This record gives sequence, C-alpha cells and structure tokens, in this order.
Amino acid sequence: MKKIKLMIGLIIFLFFGYFILGEVEDCKRKEYRNILIELGSIHVTQINSRYWKNKTTPEINFKGKRYDVNGWISPYTLKNSFFENILTGQQKLIIKHIYKANLIEWFKKYEDFLNVSYYCPIDKKSMKYTIISFLLEIIYNENLKVERKKGLINLCKMRIDFEKQINLILGTLTYPEAMEIYQVNKNAYTLKFFPVPLVNELEYRKYLESQVENINIDIFNRWYFYQLLYKSDNKKYRTKFIEFTINNVQTVSNWFYRSKIYISLIELNDDSVFKALSRFLIDDPVTECRELIMDKLMEKDIINDDIAHSVYLMILGKCRQHSHNLVGQDPSEWIMNLLKFVIFLNKNKDKFEKKSRKEIQRIFQIVTKKTKGRNLGDQKLISIGCYFNTKLK
Repeated sequence: MKKIKLMIGLIIFLFFGYFILGEVEDCKRKEYRNILIELGSIHVTQINSRYWKNKTTPEINFKGKRYDVNGWISPYTLKNSFFENILTGQQKLIIKHIYKANLIEWFKKYEDFLNVSYYCPIDKKSMKYTIISFLLEIIYNENLKVERKKGLINLCKMRIDFEKQINLILGTLTYPEAMEIYQVNKNAYTLKFFPVPLVNELEYRKYLESQVENINIDIFNRWYFYQLLYKSDNKKYRTKFIEFTINNVQTVSNWFYRSKIYISLIELNDDSVFKALSRFLIDDPVTECRELIMDKLMEKDIINDDIAHSVYLMILGKCRQHSHNLVGQDPSEWIMNLLKFVIFLNKNKDKFEKKSRKEIQRIFQIVTKKTKGRNLGDQKLISIGCYFNTKLK
C-alpha cells in the first residue's frame, strides 16, 4: 500500500513538474519572440507565402542562399534589395525607423545573451540561437567593441555554425585561444583563428609541423597549417610548401577550399606552380574553380605558355568534363569567362613563345568565326554557347 502511494505521489509530481516546465518554456518563447520583434525582425509568415521555400517549415531562399534564421529575418537582411518588392509599405517604415534608432540600444539591452557557457548547449533551432545570431550581426556591422570574448569563444566550441561570424569579428586569436577552440571543433573556419607563429614561438611552430605531417586529419587543415609556417619563414618552407600544395590540392574534396589553394598558388608566382595550374585548369571537375584560376591570372596580368596551351586544349574540347556547383549558374557564364580569357591572351600574344602565339591565334580565329565578327567585348555574346557547350561536355 505504501509503495502504491509513493508511486501515485511520484506520478502527480512528474505531471505537475512537466506542466510547470511547459509553462516556463512557453513564457521563454513569448519573451524571445518579443525581443526579436523589438529589434525589428520580421517572421517569414508575415511575408507572402509564394516566396517561401516550402509550406511546412517556412523559410526564404534565393539562388541557394537562405535569408532567414529559424524563420526570422534581421533588419540588416531586410535592407537587401531582394526584399524591396515583397514587404508592405508599413513594414518598410517600421524597419527604417528601427534600423536608424534602436539597433545599438537593442544590442546593449540584450548583450548578456552572449555570456554563454560551453557546458550549456544551445539548440540551433531555438529563438535564443536566432537572437545570438542577430547580436553578432550587429557587432560586425556596427563595428562594436567586443566585451564578451570568452562567450564568443564558447560559441565557437559548441559547433553550432557561428565560427564564420565570430571570426569576422575577432580575427586571429592567440595560439592558446585558437587551440582551445580547435581541440573541440576542427571546422575549417576555426583554422582562421590561428595566428602566424612568431620567431620565438617554438612550441607553436612544432605543433604546426606535427599537424602538417598528421595524415589522419583533413588535407585542407594540413595545408592551412603549412601555409602559416610558410608565412612565418618564407625561405625555410617555400620549396617544400609548394611541393606539398601541388601534390595534394586535387585531393581537397570541397571545391571552395580547393579554389582558395589555387589562388594562393598563383600568389606564389613560381614557374613550377604555373605548370601545375595549367594541368588543374583542364582537369578540375568544377567550373567555378577553373573560372577563379582564370580571373586571378588576368587580375595579376600573368603571361604563361603552359596556361595558354591549356586554354587551347579547352577550346578544342580536349579537357575533362566539368560543371557548375553553385545553384542558378547559367552554362553561358562559363562561356563568357572563357571568352574573356581568350581575349586577354590574344591582347598579350606578342609576349608568348612562337608555339603559343600560333595556338592563341588559332583559338582566337575559332572564336571570331563562331561569333561572326561581333565585338568580343560585348558581354551579351551567348551565340557561341551551343558550340562551346558541345565541345566541353
């Protein structure tokens, strides 16, 4: 009988405990909602549903980019031209008023949300997460002084996708601070917290060297650590760093990080680098990587015979298949980028060796013939798109 009474008492206690907890959570949700409204945020449900990605979990997406955080859109984002035609006149007036007057005041009022502990996890789908995201946005956009550095470091350690925002705010940290984050979160963005080692930081330098040799970690991480060593002592690490980069860049699976390595290679301005880049230009399976290589070469005004030969092969269709990775990219954009590079080569053809000049002349004649003598500077030249698409497939 005693046990039955205890069981009944425990059930009643748990029922009321659950009810009270639910009430507390409901109050918190209302409080957070009011805080977001006070900031001038608008919930996706206040915007015409034809702009939602789906009806069950409304969110705003455009060309692969998401504009809301858990359904809430910040005042900074609302100023984006994308929203100009989808907000009501009243909404625009409210946002304009709040944006001018209350952003920093709102930040000062609620900045304690940044005093987070690593041992108190934050749900990425919660309104608390949304508030913290908007606080970070205000710090960055208004260039505010960071008073909660420890809290920001804890947010990075939680692995809830604040690393990029916080890196933009804090920049590089001290070696111990960067290590504190990296030990629990090896995201590529956390690498940016590591500083270039100073001459007397021998322990830090040894750590970087050990990471370069560690085949069990991501290849991009190894490359990034090697880059820090190279920046700290150009003469000592240059040759081996270039060799390591050329040998490993195509094993980096993420095209965005791979393109960053390509660009860093161009910055090194070394003959062995350009020979390798000429190979990557016809081998990389991602169109954006090829485009970035060509853009950087034009920006640096770099003339190289191996590169010219690779473009010659691409125009003839003698290269590996490739495609865009970004959503909404039109194949004609690749055609125009390739055309621009051909024009660049042709303008500088007198600087090349005889064989390269002949190849440049030939591909320029092909392009001229296919465009029927039109002005090659015209960005609307899509008429040769079918021809090049056929060749490059």
